[in-house]
Amino acid sequence: MKYFKNKKTGYIRLYRVYEIPFEINEEHYKLISTYQPPVIKDEYTKNNITSKLNNLNLYENPILSENDYVRLKEKIIGIARKHNVLTDNNTSYTEVKKNMTEEKIVKTEEIPQAKINKKYDELRNDGRIEFITFHPSYSYEEFIEGITIDVDSSGTPTKELKYKLKQGIFKLLAKRALADALNIDVKSDQQSSYNDLIVKYHNKIKELTSDLPREKHAETIEKWWKDKPKYCLIIDEINRGDISKIFGELITLIEADKRIGMENEILVKLPYSGDTFGVPPNIYIVATMNTADKSIALIDIALRRRFGFIEMGPDFDVLKTDHINKNKELFEEGVYDGLNKSVDALRQINEKICKDPSVGRDKQIGHSFLFKVKTQSDLIMVWQNEILPLLEEYYYGKYDKINSLLFKDGNKWINEIDGIRGFSENFGKLIKFLNDIVTNNEQSN
Repeated sequence: MKYFKNKKTGYIRLYRVYEIPFEINEEHYKLISTYQPPVIKDEYTKNNITSKLNNLNLYENPILSENDYVRLKEKIIGIARKHNVLTDNNTSYTEVKKNMTEEKIVKTEEIPQAKINKKYDELRNDGRIEFITFHPSYSYEEFIEGITIDVDSSGTPTKELKYKLKQGIFKLLAKRALADALNIDVKSDQQSSYNDLIVKYHNKIKELTSDLPREKHAETIEKWWKDKPKYCLIIDEINRGDISKIFGELITLIEADKRIGMENEILVKLPYSGDTFGVPPNIYIVATMNTADKSIALIDIALRRRFGFIEMGPDFDVLKTDHINKNKELFEEGVYDGLNKSVDALRQINEKICKDPSVGRDKQIGHSFLFKVKTQSDLIMVWQNEILPLLEEYYYGKYDKINSLLFKDGNKWINEIDGIRGFSENFGKLIKFLNDIVTNNEQSN
């Protein structure tokens, strides 16, 4: 996990959450637990975690405010021990997934989002990153391996019905990661099976440790894996899938200490191919879930204990810094003030949502709703077609509750007969609506 200190805005930025576990060891945990963001002076020193955290890329679109740093710092020790990180994200912030996968640590500088996207695309095209979205129909056969109908090059089934073994996205990624660690090009060596790679790996380890005392084996193996190319699987909406159906026996194998070459290495025989399979330690899993949907908020407990969790809540200071103030000159007349009023209104709405036990803090309204607003029509659409209907859903159409959430007293904007009335493309009506929210709530406080 990384905490990025931005000198200009004072935010802690969280990206590339799988990076620290690559080179972390027991000696570093004490350093991490007492770490405070330092003044950036020295070049990156590979064996010093404090120096490592000194020289970090500063990306646009920060996710965490500095106030979260102290609370989340305590989590870093546990998460650094894992190869898997899951973000509880109720802000629908899309760019974080790409930024998590940027791999190199360079001298501190501001990196444009376009450059991050380019690097992400390069790594994905090279097969170093895979991105998938879980859903209720997603299965083990798609994720690991399964039997499917044989088709020709055009996608048409062959004349005689035949079936073939198809490798899933995770097995293919694991094969590339293990082959790359062994300096084998799987693109040119299509014949090597996973069994072959496992045999070659164990032969390599025997060669490395043959002249060493047994107590040095674990250290030698860990050091050998340390500098191997890193691979990443990004899983969006991980809690929407049936975890036991998708992961199968791999739910155990993804644990850091049970991966290939680690202390409690476990290898299994896959049911379709019969391949001996293990998960290489140079694969990292980054996943997201949205806790606002209570029907799927309770993630499988077996998966929960194998992931480090990071909450990403609304951060309107980020919205002001990276959009409202930054793009002020691009807005239509009145939009700058309208966005600031929207921020004030949403802060107050979220405060009440957090205090309401029937809704709860997981359903706060995120800052990403307003990130693309540049015109009066944009802002009207966001409130009329996105935010207010969301509140209707939260309160199951009970307009008296919505009224008490937004305003101190009853008002003309919301009632049982009309529901939530629109603004009829009238920007002045929206501003009046926002003023009423802010003013009424300030009076009630």
